[in-house]
Amino acid sequence: IPDEQMAQFWQREVRPILEPITVGRYRLAAIQIRYQWHCEEIERKYHNMFKIAIFDFISPGPTGGNAPFGCYVHDGTPKVAFFVPFLQKTFYDLQRINPRNFRQVFESFLVIGFLHELDHLALGILSYNVAETVNDECIVWAHTCEYAIRLFAEVYREEIDASNSLYYSAWVR
Repeated sequence: IPDEQMAQFWQREVRPILEPITVGRYRLAAIQIRYQWHCEEIERKYHNMFKIAIFDFISPGPTGGNAPFGCYVHDGTPKVAFFVPFLQKTFYDLQRINPRNFRQVFESFLVIGFLHELDHLALGILSYNVAETVNDECIVWAHTCEYAIRLFAEVYREEIDASNSLYYSAWVR
């Protein structure tokens, strides 16, 4: 990450959340098991393990607005993208809105987003066509709701952010 402030944010706020997952020591066992499934499926599908790509710019989302996360395959290597300016904004917005519990909400936001992008890669659903994007996102979000958001919300009873709550509420109905 070229921007020093963003690099510090990544090291201080994001890395301590993601690293335990990637080394097999995440505090929520069912989330760790799901991550392991992703790794196996991605390696089977692409014959390559995914890499994390960190960007210092805001990315437009596939259906409008901005995206905090993304995924793609470059030269045969699957990648999960993190757009640090969006993550920073989310972190500070959560801190302002919910000062008592913002770190836990940010953690669930970050992990759910990470797992959602891994769902895309593991399922092989990478839409680059806007006409297909909405349907593909519905399929992938159904997996994310069942195997990530449900675990945070129902199994572990942890607070989740408003956008993931909306996806989960729609999926439950």
